[in-house]
Amino acid sequence: MPLTYREAVQIGLLLACVPLQYMLSMNMELEQSSAIGRILSADFQYFKDNWLSTEAWAQAALESLNFIFSGVVPVSSPNTYYGTVAENESPAYEVLRFRQERGYFASSRNIRWKRPSHMQFRIGQVVKHRNEGYTGVIIGWDLKARASETWLFREYGDLQALRNWPHYAILVDERDPISTATMAPEATYVVQQELELMPNTEVQHSILENFFVAYDGGQYIAQDWLKSLYPKD
Repeated sequence: MPLTYREAVQIGLLLACVPLQYMLSMNMELEQSSAIGRILSADFQYFKDNWLSTEAWAQAALESLNFIFSGVVPVSSPNTYYGTVAENESPAYEVLRFRQERGYFASSRNIRWKRPSHMQFRIGQVVKHRNEGYTGVIIGWDLKARASETWLFREYGDLQALRNWPHYAILVDERDPISTATMAPEATYVVQQELELMPNTEVQHSILENFFVAYDGGQYIAQDWLKSLYPKD
């Protein structure tokens, strides 16, 4: 039966609404998808900046290093802390921030582009203190001592030569008597002459994985961020 003119117009309008509804729904989906994409993009950027970047991991590790160095054992006096806040110093938080800003105890984030021939040890190597007998793994070094004048004078007095020799930041094995005696994991800052290499030796420390990814049987393999600070090691 042929359609009347009115019926044909009605059907035409109905058919015209279908693509229009489809286009509207697609546009809404695209807008929603775009909004979700922006949210996911922002979330991923936050995740990347805070968890995937070497800068973030470096900051986290250095913060843990500064925390543990608030209770460092002096080379010459293993039963006392050289990180104790003096009477004229600020509260602990300010002291730790000050130390990081100054780069004390190998905590500087400046890249060590130079590695002189008289440097005997590298990050990741396990060493033993010649006099105190404890072992630990090297997590950083300075070409010469970088510490407060109070600490330097207590350790070396007027012996300027010792101040000018390489110094190494060391995570002491938690099983060592130095750590167990103070009831806390320890770190030390030691002049090169007091150290000797300990091959095929592993250590235990609560923040070891912040600095290293594995032990290869000879030494510890540094995290990428740590490698970037010591490219010559």
